[in-house]
Amino acid sequence: MGLVLLDLKSSYGILFLRSLLKLLIANAGINDYIGLPMNILGYMLLLFVLNWCLQQKNWRPWMRHTTALIFGTFSLTIAMILLNYLYALPLYAQFANFNIRQIFGVWNYLLVMVVPFNLLEGVILIGLSLVLLPAIQRIVRRVN
Repeated sequence: MGLVLLDLKSSYGILFLRSLLKLLIANAGINDYIGLPMNILGYMLLLFVLNWCLQQKNWRPWMRHTTALIFGTFSLTIAMILLNYLYALPLYAQFANFNIRQIFGVWNYLLVMVVPFNLLEGVILIGLSLVLLPAIQRIVRRVN
């Protein structure tokens, strides 16, 4: 919502503020220290892709929204696969004494847990935003 109502830079600011508040208010320890940077990077990429898609003024609105939903969801999912593989798996094994490689196997973990979760997360977040956006834009126009 911050991306559409404000701009990309402001949406990054909202993301960082949200992440800082989560760390201060609902800190889950090592899980947050490992997961929150991944979350920030994944959402930064998601916001960048959404911004690009929604800026395509020569596309019809349904095309911008559909492309944003598809590309945004896939970019988030791919980013989280890479971040989990390169960043989270080694850190969880080292600092949380939770070796996902030995317990589930890397590909089982990525394909059975990371991919479905992030595909669902992307569709829900972007889909709800696109559904709620027109109503929020009308409210903002009335207030202004």
